[in-house]
Amino acid sequence: MKKSSGIFLFLLCVITADAQPALVIDHHKKEFEMMRHIAYFTDTTNNFRIDTIRKIQRRGLFEHNPKTYRNFGIDPSRHWYFFTIRNAFGAKELIMDLPDSYLDHIKVHIFKNGLPYNHFLTNGWRTPINQRPVASYHHAFPISLNSPGIFEVFVNVRRATGTVKGTVLLETKENFYKNYILENHISSLVQGAILLMCLFGFFLFYLTADKLYLWYCLQNISLFLLIGARHGVLNFYLLGTLDMLSGSYANYICALSYGATHLFFVLRFVQVKNLLGLTFYKFILLLISTQLLLLLLIPFGQIARLKYYLMYGCIIATAFTVALIIIKGAARGNRNVNSYALAQTPFLLLILYYMAGIFFPVPVSWITLHGLQFGPLFEVTVLAIALAERFSGFQQQNYILLNNLNEAQTQIIQIQDAERQRIAQDLHDELGGNLAAIKMSLQSSGLIKEKVSPLLKLIDQASVNTRNIAHNLMPPNFEDVLLIDLLTNHFSKLDLDGDIRFHFHATGYQEGKFSKQQELTLHRIVMELVSNIINHSGASEATIQFIGYQKHLEIMVEDDGVGFFKPSQKGIGLKSIRSRVNFLKGHCNIDSNERGTTTVIQVPY
Repeated sequence: MKKSSGIFLFLLCVITADAQPALVIDHHKKEFEMMRHIAYFTDTTNNFRIDTIRKIQRRGLFEHNPKTYRNFGIDPSRHWYFFTIRNAFGAKELIMDLPDSYLDHIKVHIFKNGLPYNHFLTNGWRTPINQRPVASYHHAFPISLNSPGIFEVFVNVRRATGTVKGTVLLETKENFYKNYILENHISSLVQGAILLMCLFGFFLFYLTADKLYLWYCLQNISLFLLIGARHGVLNFYLLGTLDMLSGSYANYICALSYGATHLFFVLRFVQVKNLLGLTFYKFILLLISTQLLLLLLIPFGQIARLKYYLMYGCIIATAFTVALIIIKGAARGNRNVNSYALAQTPFLLLILYYMAGIFFPVPVSWITLHGLQFGPLFEVTVLAIALAERFSGFQQQNYILLNNLNEAQTQIIQIQDAERQRIAQDLHDELGGNLAAIKMSLQSSGLIKEKVSPLLKLIDQASVNTRNIAHNLMPPNFEDVLLIDLLTNHFSKLDLDGDIRFHFHATGYQEGKFSKQQELTLHRIVMELVSNIINHSGASEATIQFIGYQKHLEIMVEDDGVGFFKPSQKGIGLKSIRSRVNFLKGHCNIDSNERGTTTVIQVPY
């Protein structure tokens, strides 16, 4: 009797399998096509037990082709998938993969030759990855075919929102983990590339202090976290068993952060100031506030119809905002809009693809598996190229402006030198000649010598001062005199005529390293510094050093005066000095305190 019952049960399984084509295991295959082997049934009462479902299946009430089930947040229906496996070989490990990430409830019942064989129960996306039957961000379940026979698989799922796609993938254990590792590698490469783009943005921000590059970095960091949350890296390694932050919540928070930082980046990149009558900041605030209300006020486990509509409404609004920004930027003739439009093309296409999945069952494809990774990677790469071009353009503009500034400085210095030469010539020829004529007239006037003598001394002193001023303005025969010799003679005279003791030293200075125009500029710098010491420092001693190095000349001027702390004294002659140092592409550092002033100037050869 037992034998007859077993034969009858076996025949019943065969008849069942014939009603719905059974999947015959090929020992050499790694993946198995499932669509024509699956039957579907929807339990609208949400009360059917597995025994009842088996009876319904035997009566032929399961459908061969899946329907499109759209759940708007209030549908309690549970959907059943059924398929039969014929295993003619020995032990074989298979993995059943449900690629829908947002299933709320999953039950799997496996029967072998009509008898209970195995079962699994999970809370869908709420189940932490390390507590799932197969530790992966997929909803995957092991099917162990330990011996030949007929295996019946019933899968019970529920989805809180969206479209129930009814897709099941079946592959060998080795192939599943091979593909899973490949996806992890792809995710790691994409995230690594995004981090590199982020470092590139930080580098540009460091060079320019432009906040546009900072917002680009922040959006890349948010995108890095979003891909990690979407593909389980954050959930598995960081969030652990915290249900509130796992699954869709982590995805949702990262997506919200990415959307906000991206919109602030666009504000500066495309330079759109307002949208739909609102300032851009108010428009962004409106979008973010709406999504925060969705996230905080309505629990994800108790989804209502309103949340479903608003959630997809925000997605549509974001895509609409991007399209509006592109249109408005193009109308304003912004040169960055073309790069931004190209970068956003994958995002807009992905939005259309996923929105189509609300109304039609979208098959599992490369787009659904990797679109969220390669689409944003394409975006940040295009934007990085655009930012690099923008930075290069600014560098070229700065280079042009710097050249124009250098040319202007050169012309100004040349004009100053020409004017100094003219004034020096006038002082020497006109004023010096007039003083000499006055002296001769007084000497030949026949006046009393005692009365004329003081006047003659004043005229002689005025002549000496005029000659010194003329020489300071333009040294005589500068083209034929070495700079070091000229400075040595000048400081020797200052020691004799003044109250300040000057020490001049030249070490390693090589004549010919600078042109005569550059030497004249160096001479002007030293004269200005010495003039400040004589007129303002109150010093008793000063040291001037020319130190020649391999690639630059260092000029060090030190005095033991009072320094310049008072606002009325600070900056006397400094603008002229710094302007001439900049003309020579050098650096100037001035340190002043109550013990004196030290000026160090470095000028490259």
